[in-house]
Amino acid sequence: MSRSVTASGDPPSESDITDQIFWLDGEWTTTPPQLLPRCYTTGLFTSGRIRHGKELALRLSKDAAALGLGSLRSDRCAEAMFRIGKRAFGTGSGIVRVDAARGEHREVRLLGRFRRLFAGKKSWTAVTYDEFHEGDNGTHGAKLSYSPVIERARTHIRKSSIDEVLIANSAGLLIEGSKTNLFVLNEEGYFVTPPLCNGPVRGVARQILLEKDPFVIEGVVTTDLLQSSQEVIVANAVRGIMTLVKIDGKPAGTGKIEKGALRLAKILDSAA
Repeated sequence: MSRSVTASGDPPSESDITDQIFWLDGEWTTTPPQLLPRCYTTGLFTSGRIRHGKELALRLSKDAAALGLGSLRSDRCAEAMFRIGKRAFGTGSGIVRVDAARGEHREVRLLGRFRRLFAGKKSWTAVTYDEFHEGDNGTHGAKLSYSPVIERARTHIRKSSIDEVLIANSAGLLIEGSKTNLFVLNEEGYFVTPPLCNGPVRGVARQILLEKDPFVIEGVVTTDLLQSSQEVIVANAVRGIMTLVKIDGKPAGTGKIEKGALRLAKILDSAA
């Protein structure tokens, strides 16, 4: 059952959150906007701010430009995320999503939604998906509002007891998770994450780790590396760092959270 916004224009309290409340260019509405979103970002609102908000807003702005939506100022994205989080959660915490779409006059419109925050685990289980990754397709790492393969992978998660699905391309190279970027520890002590030219999302957590830690590098991730690695982690800006302890029903890495994951988590926290 959908609920209405209050007379003041505020959404219901966190306990009443549904998927039927939208924020469109500064106004709350219960009427689904007739837009076709192209790219989006999600952020964690907590302690009165969006974690990694500046980086998330800049990424959305760049994605809109890469997809030909038009000019979108990053400060407009940042303000949208903050306003949605503040009015939706107040002094609490939750997840904010902002999609960018082209309006009827070719202007960029921002569609916002929000959902409650559930306690997250730091050790996950995953499976490798039986459908190939679509590759870059000229999106330059943009976080697309809709990707058929990603959506089907996420449906697979919802129907099972796993936390993530890892997707490979037709050459057998791992590209990303359905919700996260992938990092695999190699024999030389480097965490390897697939390069953007192979098609993973240009994640904010990925960007921060590549910039801040010299032992995080781009490179191909083969099935052999995935199976032999002592640490396999996935990451995004909302959930942070998660260690994969089981993949395809078999133990992954050492089966527990190791010092590499703790180091990268500390880097992300300090960058927030």
